[in-house]
Formats: sequence, C-alpha cells, structure tokens
Amino acid sequence: MKQFAIQRINEAGWNQETKELIKTMLLGDRTGLERETSDRFAQVGVIHLLAISGLHIGLFMLFFRWLFSPLKRLKRGIEIQSLCVIISLWCYAVLVGLPPSVFRSVVMFTAFQLGFIGSQRYPTAYLLLLSMVVLLVLNPRLILQLGFQLSYLAVFGIATIKPLLHIVFHNKILHRFWELTTVTLAAQIAVAPLTVYYFNQFPGLFLVANWLLLPIIGYFLYGSFIEVLRIAFGLFPTQTFLPLDFFASWIQKSVDWVAQQESFVFKNLSIQKIEALLCYIVLFFLFQLWIKSSKRVLLYSAITGIGLILFMWYSEQHLQEKIWVWHKYKNTYLIHPKNGVLHIYTSESLPQPEFTAPILRYFNSDRLSVEPLQKEYKINNQRLLIVDGSWIFNQFREDDILLVHNNPKIHMDRLFDTLQPALVILDASNSSGYKKRWKKTFQTRGIPWYDTQISGAYFFILEKQE
Repeated sequence: MKQFAIQRINEAGWNQETKELIKTMLLGDRTGLERETSDRFAQVGVIHLLAISGLHIGLFMLFFRWLFSPLKRLKRGIEIQSLCVIISLWCYAVLVGLPPSVFRSVVMFTAFQLGFIGSQRYPTAYLLLLSMVVLLVLNPRLILQLGFQLSYLAVFGIATIKPLLHIVFHNKILHRFWELTTVTLAAQIAVAPLTVYYFNQFPGLFLVANWLLLPIIGYFLYGSFIEVLRIAFGLFPTQTFLPLDFFASWIQKSVDWVAQQESFVFKNLSIQKIEALLCYIVLFFLFQLWIKSSKRVLLYSAITGIGLILFMWYSEQHLQEKIWVWHKYKNTYLIHPKNGVLHIYTSESLPQPEFTAPILRYFNSDRLSVEPLQKEYKINNQRLLIVDGSWIFNQFREDDILLVHNNPKIHMDRLFDTLQPALVILDASNSSGYKKRWKKTFQTRGIPWYDTQISGAYFFILEKQE
C-alpha cells in the first residue's frame, strides 16, 4: 500500500519538492529528500516536522474526530466515534510501516482517545504515563532511544507548562496566536536540556520558525492526505486541485529564511548527562513552586541540589574509562578521553573546531590528539575491526566487533555466510540506503547490530588493568 501511494505521488502533477515533502511528512519516506533540506530543518529547530511522530498523529486524530463527529448523534455515539478514530489511527500507522516513532505516538493518542470514553475524564499526564508504561513493557529499550525521550518530554511539557502560560484573549486571532506560542514554548522548554546534550546547539529562532510553519502544516497534511486518497482511487490522477505546491513552497522558503539567520543558532554548547538531569530536576521544582509555593518544596530543592553536587563529585572521582564510537555525519570517529587528553582517531585529516570544542568541554579535556584511523584496535579481550573497502577478513575471530566504515563495497550476505561477529556497528560514515540493506541481512542471520544514527554514540567500557 505504501509503495503504491508513493508511485501515485510520483506520477502526480506537483513539482518535485512538493512530492518529496508529501512522501516525507505523510508517508515517512525520506529516501528522495536531500540531506541539505533535513539539515536546514534541524538547524532552525523544526526537524520534528520531517519525522512522522506526535505532531502528525495528533493532527490526524483531530481530523478523524472531525470526520466522525456525526456519529456522536447516535446512541453511545461518543464511544463509536472514539473507536472509529482509534481504528483510523492504527490503519494509518500500518500504512506508513509502523516505525517506532509512529507506534509510540499512536499508542499515546490511543490512550488520549480512550480517555474520552465514559463519564470520567482522566488528566492528560495520567494518560501519557499509561501509554509510556505500555510501550516500556513491550520494549524496555525504548527508554534509551532519543526519539522516545524527546516525544514524551515535549508532550509532558505541553501538558504541564502550557496551562501555566494560559491567558484568555477576547480577540480570536490573538488568542490562537498565543495558544500556538505557548505550545511551542512549553515543548521547547521541556526538550531544551536534552537538545543541547545531544546536538550541542540551540535554535534561537525556534519561535519564529514555528509561527511561520505550524499554521500551514495542518493544511498541508490534510490536503496531502485528501489528494493522495483521490489519486489512489484514480480520480484525475495527474491533476491537482489543492494548492499543495504553494504550501510546500511556503514551508521551504520559511525554513531557508530562518536558516540564513545563523547568528541566532547558538552552537558549541555542551552539557553532561548529570547536568541535563539537574536541569530537569530544577524545572520540576520550579513547576512545583509555581503551582503551590511552600517551604517544603524549597527544602526538597536544596536537598536535591546538594545531593546532585555530591553525586557529580563522586562520579568525577570514579569515572570509568571509555572508548566512544561517535556519531558525526559522513565520518568515523573513535574518541578516547584519558588523563586530560582527548584522543580522536579518524579518517578526517583535521576535525573542525566547531566539532572539537564542545567535545573537549564535554569530556573536561585540556588537550587534543588527532590520530589516523587504524584497521584494528584491541579493546579489553576483543578486537574492534574497521571494515572498509580494503578490508581482508581471513584473520577474523568469532568474538570480533566490526565497525563498518564509509559504505564498503562488500557483499554482506556472502561475508556472513562464514562469519558470526559479536556485534556490527554502523556509524555516520555510511549512507541510509546501504544501512537499510545491511540490516535486513543482520536480522535474517541473527547478527546483533548497532546504528549510531538511531541510538547515539556507542561506547566500550575499558577494564582496569591489574
């Protein structure tokens, strides 16, 4: 069904940029989207628009609620409407392939929709927690995925922070504008520490970008959905009836304009994991103080702050030595902080300062040592082998770990006819198309793999020498 819809979109009369945006935002197919486009969306803080997740599923939930609203006139109409909405959301999720971001979002909004059934209305935070518990029971490793963390933090922020900023304006346009602003602010406040921790930058014009884009995104998604349904049924398949080219052009030009304001993108920011956690604890206590000011909350805040400071000091004294496989676009980086020196092993001649500066701060290192990437590294009792186009595997051992580097022209099916590595690591030097094919081979043959684009940097904990 998904491939059929993609084929119909490719045959339609829209321009190419519009087609790629429709395939990306409606069907989750980013194969034809240029890397520069996704980079610009990330730079201005709206990369979430290109990944089908909470925003898209929430908009479709509203659309299906409107579509099935006449059912409320029937006996037990609210229950029937809710059931139709839930079934429609899951059908859409199956259509786009049920990727993890869509699955967790549909579970989340299914919980919301179930909250409308019956006379009792449950708080949004309770429904969020329910959906999160269901997902973690099904797959506990979801808690480690960045998309899972950002999705739930953003929605928790909207559910808890937005009501504190609520102001009623009698002017309907001004009221809608303020609602959009508070939703954006609440979500951004909630994800800011994690954004800085993972991406080392913060988009200063995130409000401007969302003001320009969010009002149009709903129309673009709804219009795309209706138009794709029309051409899928063969009704004037080469004609266009809705101004999707205009909407797509507005989205692209808005992102391009905001991306050009580079002085408002705050780069080279760096915080450590414990500092990000401290930010969220501070946010939690500020929230408690806002809704109910009390000496007890102040006392708990002070105790927590002192405890975190002691924990940070203890962590610094007992820090485990690690070697990291870092995620950096089109490059392979092994990073080994040791005795105040940050050792970087890379195929790149000299890493750019905008990359090394935050890394040095992150690892509290004073000096930088850049060395060429070798073919093999001994880590504890295992070998880390760099698999590139010149790799020779006649000396392979069963407990070896493979780091695939720079799209090697190797037939993976033949390679793993005889080899069974302990782990295969796919870093950012490999393209998405290659990785997608390789993962099918790994899954078929039961080979464990790790993709830094999905799960973040991979690290080895070095055993202490006796």
